[in-house]
Amino acid sequence: MRRVLLAAPALLGLLAVPVAAAGERTRVSTVDDRMTGTGDNRFHYTGRWTSAAGDGYHRGTHSWSNQPGSSAEIRFTGTQIRLYGGTGPDAGVGRVSIDGGPAYEVDFHAPVHRGDVPLWTSEVLPSARHTFKLTVAGVSGNAAAGTHVVLDRVDIVAADTRRVGHERFAYRGRWKGGRSDTPGSTLTVSFTGAALNFYGVAGPRGGIGHVSVDGGPEERVDFHATSTVRNRLLWRSGPLRPAAHVFRLRAAAGPHGRRITAGHVEVVGHAETTPIPVVTTGTSTGWTKFARNPVLGKSHGTAFDTSILRENGVYRMWFSWRPHRAIAYAQSVDGVSWTAPRIVLPSVGGTWEEWVNRPSVSYNARLGVYQLWYTGIRDVAQVGYATSTDGLTWRRSPRNPVMSADATWENQMVLNPHVLWNPGLRRYQMWYAAGSGYEPKAIGYATSADGVTWVKSPRNPVLTANPAMAWERNRVSGPFVLRRPDGYYYMFYIGYAGAEHSAIGVARSRDGLSWSRMPTNPVVAPVAGSWECHADYKPSVLWDTAAGSWKLWYNGRCGAPEQQGLAVHRGPALGF
Repeated sequence: MRRVLLAAPALLGLLAVPVAAAGERTRVSTVDDRMTGTGDNRFHYTGRWTSAAGDGYHRGTHSWSNQPGSSAEIRFTGTQIRLYGGTGPDAGVGRVSIDGGPAYEVDFHAPVHRGDVPLWTSEVLPSARHTFKLTVAGVSGNAAAGTHVVLDRVDIVAADTRRVGHERFAYRGRWKGGRSDTPGSTLTVSFTGAALNFYGVAGPRGGIGHVSVDGGPEERVDFHATSTVRNRLLWRSGPLRPAAHVFRLRAAAGPHGRRITAGHVEVVGHAETTPIPVVTTGTSTGWTKFARNPVLGKSHGTAFDTSILRENGVYRMWFSWRPHRAIAYAQSVDGVSWTAPRIVLPSVGGTWEEWVNRPSVSYNARLGVYQLWYTGIRDVAQVGYATSTDGLTWRRSPRNPVMSADATWENQMVLNPHVLWNPGLRRYQMWYAAGSGYEPKAIGYATSADGVTWVKSPRNPVLTANPAMAWERNRVSGPFVLRRPDGYYYMFYIGYAGAEHSAIGVARSRDGLSWSRMPTNPVVAPVAGSWECHADYKPSVLWDTAAGSWKLWYNGRCGAPEQQGLAVHRGPALGF
């Protein structure tokens, strides 16, 4: 990067600039990289940093370091903080955290130099004093020529908040003073705002609660602690549309007890999300790609075939981590910057699980467990099943494997399961790939009452390659299926022009068996001369209510390794 040395950080001056408020009673303060000291809203630098001037940077300056472990820390009072930095071809990875919490890896790399780039926005925080820390990781992304981390400024958001005590909640079932020991009892809170933080009492007899907003999917809340802790932040919604909402908590039995005790909720009037710059190259039908892809893999190696949930204000990703033949976990506030991977389901040498990969994870509020279906490979590919109370520690089913190849078209390979629970049918529905171990050839369908014993459809395979379509004439694989309020199932799938070249398409179905393809397929495709020049693989899709958009994570590669990219689609209509 073009740099002009100005002064050592200890000599830098104070610069705090209020900017236009983002909403009523929302205050945003800008803290420049030159604002240093030991008090609040001042940066404290450790290690080796250099201050430099540069066009396009806030107030014309920035501070940079490529020394691993060097850090910039700032204490502030507010509800969010946003990091702005400099990007360029010699930039690397920085790690950001709030109050010593999870460290998210922010990639400062871009093909050209640019200053004042919004790179990361924190989760919605309790209205209190916090500490933000940026640390130089000392590693680079794929194409980076260096490991520089460039700090330009931060914006501190102090949104109006409103506390609603448990005495104002609406209750059903058996409650006393915000406490219930009766599974099925519920409480609701109607509120108008852009986010909500839920506080309660955790203790040795604490059970499990399930929360939802506006009737959406239920998420797990654990009220257990080894000793009683009052006024604990137990759950946060993350950014919502700034509108009227309904929060609901349902009591359930847990491994330690049944008691749940609500304290209060904090309604936050305004919430920011990280801007996602996009490009249209390699997309169609309203889809765009994150301009600084890939978002995961990089220094961590091959990361492929993901399964993603949004819970407690963060994205949770389970994915295949090839260097370790295992399923790994990472989480993210924005879907772009992820924590370092950790193995949550290792392979088992000498068994049918010599390699484990291709997870499908969901949370089952009826059973109070996370459910994982995955692929185990040793000569042949089979499907396994595991459960967890937190999504991190998994217990394999004693009946594994739960699905094996037994049809001619499957060719000893069943893999890449994607599973939904259908409450109307009271059945699990699985779409899976089969027909080859290298890249599967077609997609099948099966159902189950318990997630363990599966009955395959006599109409299998339910989706095969269309030889009239050049982009998928060779084979199809990697299904991801969601069901929408219009009554249709929507399948995102991989289409192969050849075994080494693939893209992503969409089809829809009334029954999950007979599928009609989108005429404008593929919707996400490789781009010549990029990190994904050869192939785009397995999609995983979520609707982001606050942003009003779909987010699609996928594997891309140009040679090796496979890494994760992000695509975005504004608005709910998918193009049919």
